[in-house]
Amino acid sequence: AVNAVLSYFAQQAAAQQVEFSVKAQLPEYTGVADPDLAVLFGNLLENALTACMQEASPRIVVRITADAHTLCAAVDNTGAVRHTTGGFLSTKHAGLGLGTASARSIAEKYHGVCRLEPRDGMFCASVLLELPQEKL
Repeated sequence: AVNAVLSYFAQQAAAQQVEFSVKAQLPEYTGVADPDLAVLFGNLLENALTACMQEASPRIVVRITADAHTLCAAVDNTGAVRHTTGGFLSTKHAGLGLGTASARSIAEKYHGVCRLEPRDGMFCASVLLELPQEKL
């Protein structure tokens, strides 16, 4: 599931002339349901691609790794961030973004955390999931 999502967004980024780099090392089975992985990475990458489209030097950097107990992921991108005290605002509609809320929800489902923050001219989304120790 992750490979399909990464491949799709790599193609989309190339079509929009967005620098897209990925370093991912995941086992075939993580214990995280494929739909959850697809939604998590799909939302983070769609947000990243949308946000950096207006930048002079658009860039997305993806790092994913897992061990027997945790999956760690970071999706960083150039682009301005609009936020309020309640969360990050959508670039697609009025109000808060649904993609970031979805990423947080999936992180909570797997007893993890999702951290979203602007840092050094980048928007940084970091997710840590606790991997189930039995098959779903």
